[in-house]
Amino acid sequence: MRFNWREILGPALTTATALTAFLVDRHLVPVPNPAPLFVCIVALASSISGIASGMISAAIAVVCSAAFFLNHRATPGYDMSDLARMLMLAATAAGTAVITGLLRKKWIDAFAWEQKHHATAARLASALDQVDIGIVRAPNSSTAPSAIISRCPTNRQIAGRRSSR
Repeated sequence: MRFNWREILGPALTTATALTAFLVDRHLVPVPNPAPLFVCIVALASSISGIASGMISAAIAVVCSAAFFLNHRATPGYDMSDLARMLMLAATAAGTAVITGLLRKKWIDAFAWEQKHHATAARLASALDQVDIGIVRAPNSSTAPSAIISRCPTNRQIAGRRSSR
């Protein structure tokens, strides 16, 4: 069974970052708020594999941030500022996942449209090269109008003359 590394990368990187932040905070030095790093990971996940992976990474980021700040006070628990911070992280991470995922989709659609039109242009150029009635095609320009001229050499004959010079 093959795993699609693009879909797994975002959630795995979010989880690894959260675990690293937990371990460093508990055993070495105090760690500042990892939420900005989580938002960057959500953007990366969404741009690599789409909205679904970005939203999963955003959910992991919010849950891990909530767990990270649970014991960061003298008494365990949350107050209103912690809840506001979690709501801001949730909105920011979800918005980042959606916007970046939509940009990725538009980029993929534009790339597919370009490939389709290049294939059409290649088929038309091939068809023009096979016609023997003298269709003249402007060199190096796929947008220039073509003209039909009677009794002129074909494109293959013209290309042969150019290469023999």
